Amino acid sequence: MRNIVLKLVKKKINTKYQIFNICSNKPIKISKLIYEINKISRKSLKVLKVKKHKSDVFKTHGDNARIKKFLLFKKFKNIYQELPEIIDWYKKNNYYNL
Repeated sequence: MRNIVLKLVKKKINTKYQIFNICSNKPIKISKLIYEINKISRKSLKVLKVKKHKSDVFKTHGDNARIKKFLLFKKFKNIYQELPEIIDWYKKNNYYNL
């Protein structure tokens, strides 16, 4: 995501503003993400399961076609491949104790 934001900052925009959806265009399961974080960090995150509220969204799905066309961007990175780097950043910056 960092590379995409940097490309947007450097790109000349001819209009007053543009709105882009930065996403992978592939939904991910929170349970799988938690499992991978636990595996990488070698700690067990405490997960509090609560009942779903009737206004909760069941599934969301982003469309990244506009940003891909604007930046001529072909492929977004896989979140699971980027997780080790993200976790290292959190540890290095003492943002969260993982």
